[in-house]
Amino acid sequence: MNEVLNVLCLEDSPQDAEIMRELLIDAGYDLNMDCTAVEKEFVSFLRSHKYDIILSDFKLPGFDGFTALRWSVEICPDVPFICVSGTVGEETAVELLKKGAVDYILKDRLVRLPAAIHRALEEAKEKETLRLAVKALHESEERFRSLFENSTVGIYRTTPGGDIILANPTLVNLLGYSSFEELSKRNLEHTGFEPSYERSKFIENIERNGEVKGLESAWTRSDGEKVFVSESARAIRNNEGRTLYYDGIIEDITLRKLAEKKLTDSELRYRRFFEAARDGILILDAETGMVVDVNQFLIEMLGYSREQFLHKSIWDLGFFKDIIANQAGFKELQEKTYICYDDKPLETFNGLRIEVEFVSFVYQVGNNKVIQCNIRDITERKKAEKLKIESEERYFSLFDNIINGFSY
Repeated sequence: MNEVLNVLCLEDSPQDAEIMRELLIDAGYDLNMDCTAVEKEFVSFLRSHKYDIILSDFKLPGFDGFTALRWSVEICPDVPFICVSGTVGEETAVELLKKGAVDYILKDRLVRLPAAIHRALEEAKEKETLRLAVKALHESEERFRSLFENSTVGIYRTTPGGDIILANPTLVNLLGYSSFEELSKRNLEHTGFEPSYERSKFIENIERNGEVKGLESAWTRSDGEKVFVSESARAIRNNEGRTLYYDGIIEDITLRKLAEKKLTDSELRYRRFFEAARDGILILDAETGMVVDVNQFLIEMLGYSREQFLHKSIWDLGFFKDIIANQAGFKELQEKTYICYDDKPLETFNGLRIEVEFVSFVYQVGNNKVIQCNIRDITERKKAEKLKIESEERYFSLFDNIINGFSY
């Protein structure tokens, strides 16, 4: 199911509004979009509807983007505001960003809009998560007075024999207990929390080094649920060097671990799609033209090894000379968001010339831009088209001869 996107579009050009609508639908959104160019109606929409994103032209009948942004910040400050205009200058755009806009898109670069919206929505989610975390922290600080009670990480003190001397409310809650008294009934030597490592190994490590840092493991709560934690502790010893107890802090990293797993799963899904694609795919660094990645289909199509592709520049790959002949050709790939060549020759490792359809587009990966080149072998299709044309020509030639014969 596509993601539902509720958009308020402030635009006086129906054609531009329609282009934006089509771009977002093509990007996979299930779109609900309200459009207006009237300030009063814009304010009414803000007050009566809940939107995920606001898109606003800069020059509007009777007011401008600054006014629209002011209304947006006043009524729904958490909704990302993106200026979409063909006239906004750099200084104006910077001023809009300072006043609360999350991005600006020039109308001759509307293809950037879906990516800009995706980024704005992700940033809004992060801000909301941060806002909730800050709120939770403030509430915690109001409930507890001491540093020990207010800590957002678990704090404990245990004896070498496994008795729990101290545990702050964060740790008590993390482990699923209703009170410290209930938790302190446990002895870690007999009923530890760590299914992923033995307590004896923890004792051996801390006694040998005096401390442990960032030990990541899975702990079991009182209800049997698993949480991931990062543990740092040190041995507190007397003057004779005898260990009295262990002081430690526990950080709940469950969300991070789940996010890492989600990222890993996402990368695996991408890799499966990348390798299973029925087109050859070549990924280039948009700045240097170096090959970042190549899928197996392109390797098999052209007969070159992966090593002959990777870490080579596009100019080192001589078989692309009819597509990207020089620096000017690569610059075209860099500057144009999307390029499509319907019929280009390409030479395989064995010297066989094939005809291909070549499509490239530029997108952002982290802090870097890459160019993805999709290459499809259309040799057989071209042969079929040629045969069809020749067949039609023979048919019409025969038909003309028959007609001409009847004319006598």
